[in-house]
Amino acid sequence: MYGLQRGYSSPYWPASEPDAELREEAMQRYEAMHAMRVQYQTYVAEKQPVLAASKFDSWRTLVMPPFLHEMHGALLASHDKPWTFLSVMGKPLLGTDFDRDYWYPIRDGAEERNSGPRYARWARPAMPAVPEMEGEDIYRLRHWHKAKLDEPGDIPRVAVEARMGHELPGVEGVYSEVTVAMEERIGEYLQRVWEKEVVGAGLWTPPFPIPLPVDLLNADPPLFSGLPLLEYE
Repeated sequence: MYGLQRGYSSPYWPASEPDAELREEAMQRYEAMHAMRVQYQTYVAEKQPVLAASKFDSWRTLVMPPFLHEMHGALLASHDKPWTFLSVMGKPLLGTDFDRDYWYPIRDGAEERNSGPRYARWARPAMPAVPEMEGEDIYRLRHWHKAKLDEPGDIPRVAVEARMGHELPGVEGVYSEVTVAMEERIGEYLQRVWEKEVVGAGLWTPPFPIPLPVDLLNADPPLFSGLPLLEYE
């Protein structure tokens, strides 16, 4: 989340993919789907922000259900920075206390917060607590995501594990392959989960961010951060 750049988010990718071979392949494969690319994390190394390879070199492409693609599109339209997710003050998330300022209010609930025009991003509506996540670390959302993918029972294991950034061991891992149909199945299923278990159930959902005013909009916002890549020895 800290390292997701505009150019790897589904409203721009794969047309924005820097690697020509991967771009051509992805443009064909995801012609009828929305997809984002997990390519980098961000860290602070020697007091400077840097890009770093995905955990355990787990570069991968994730099919995005329409509702999440639309949310990311609205979010990116609200600012002209290279990062998909910004702090409430419009800065990179890397310098924030994420648990204190974001995760705990999301998990435990928070009161409405108003502000003047100068600090408009600081404002937020009241948010209800999520009882099922009481006391849990944000990493549990990753576990929940896999559980939801396992729940219907008809999404192939290879597709679920590939989405999580895992490799299947043994012969199964050697001969299994994620097909386009499997990825389409995941996108369609997650969309139905959202429509039935969130929207249909009447759960609280946040308002969409306000688009950046036209007079402040950079017509060609930077797609990538330009940070140096951390090289491992």
